[in-house]
Amino acid sequence: MFAFTRFLPLLLVAQIHAQFFPVPQLTVLEAVSNQRLVPAAPGAFVSITSPGRNGVLRDHLADVRIVLQGSDGIAAPMTAIAPPKNSSAEIFAALPATAAIGPAKITVTAPSFNETAAIEIAPVAPGIFTVNQAGNGPALALRADGSPLTLTAPAIPGTQITLFATGLGGVSADEVSVEVAGQPATILYAGPQGLAGLDQINAIVPNNAPLGCYVPVAIRIHDALSNYATIAINTTPAACPHPLGLSASDLSTLESGGSVPLAYFRMGTARIHRNDTADLWMMRVDATGAFEASGSLAPDPLFFSCQAPPQYAGFNGSVEPDDAGAILNLSTPSGQILPMQLSPGGPYSLISAQTFSSGSWQLSAPGGADIRSFSQAFRIPPFPQPKAERQGQNLQITWDVTGMLPADTVTVGSCRARATDGRLTIPAPADPSDLALVLTPQSRRIFHL
Repeated sequence: MFAFTRFLPLLLVAQIHAQFFPVPQLTVLEAVSNQRLVPAAPGAFVSITSPGRNGVLRDHLADVRIVLQGSDGIAAPMTAIAPPKNSSAEIFAALPATAAIGPAKITVTAPSFNETAAIEIAPVAPGIFTVNQAGNGPALALRADGSPLTLTAPAIPGTQITLFATGLGGVSADEVSVEVAGQPATILYAGPQGLAGLDQINAIVPNNAPLGCYVPVAIRIHDALSNYATIAINTTPAACPHPLGLSASDLSTLESGGSVPLAYFRMGTARIHRNDTADLWMMRVDATGAFEASGSLAPDPLFFSCQAPPQYAGFNGSVEPDDAGAILNLSTPSGQILPMQLSPGGPYSLISAQTFSSGSWQLSAPGGADIRSFSQAFRIPPFPQPKAERQGQNLQITWDVTGMLPADTVTVGSCRARATDGRLTIPAPADPSDLALVLTPQSRRIFHL
């Protein structure tokens, strides 16, 4: 049976049967996000931690000794340095530029510490450093005048930007490409920055690059693609146009480490329940939370695929049971008013005995002690009745496109398509009973208060 859920969002929770393993004494990760263990390139930074030893490497940085044993049998020393302040790594270290391609081992010694970890060396493994040190969101970048590229000081199409990266592997600049929202940028320089392990790329923002606060940017070297970071682009040096409607003052607040209030409105029908529900959550988010709430902005060819990076549609912030009024009014397409009440310590909520119909909806708040009055319009497209059929080992999902807009998105598993496409092929193995179709309308359900 093909399960499906209506509107936005769907949270699938899988039960994971945990197995307990000994805590490793040494882990070597890629330095961009400190999360993935992927091949590293000669000369690139790696992130090294001692999860089982409570920061012994960070606390004894001057006494740390690192040796790389390559596949060629050569042992080469590596120098440990302190990572950026907001990095979860204990130490960074640059692989030798002459490291042999293939499997290798890194041995780290410190007072009362001697551990070895395996690593794979690849010719290239590009990665872009980001402000949050997590490998996503705004890139660590400079504008043409050398000032930081930020949400309030964006890049301008046709001007130079500088990206900071690692893992170029010593290739020539003509082998490196930078893609800005899928468009190629002109490369002026790509190579060592001067600090061992750090690469620098100077590029010209394409004239046809889209405007926005989170325009995706990636490095490609032959078949190797970096993480997707973002850059802010505008036609003038003024603050970028934010997808959540945040003002220049809001963006300055985020850049200074502050937070801004956002609301997340959710309407849904799981079809296995008798009643439809609506919830309004209010939260305060920091700069990372504002990025995550804005949604994934991968280029269309990647976003509408089965290999897309994660789509952010949530928050990295704190729940605030703010008072926006005793009762919020939810107006249906027929003009009926449905009251939403504030739950103790939680959201404004509504349980309706009727099915939410497609059309234009309006959410209105009179304002209260914490939140001023607001009104937000939403459009609910007609929910498609999906059909699933086998095509060889793959599974093809089809639906009726009547009433859909090009900006409506259908997601099944890890695959996405425009709702107007009417079909989506899920590669094998695919079990219809394990899949759910999610329709995300063009109307944004996350907004600024």
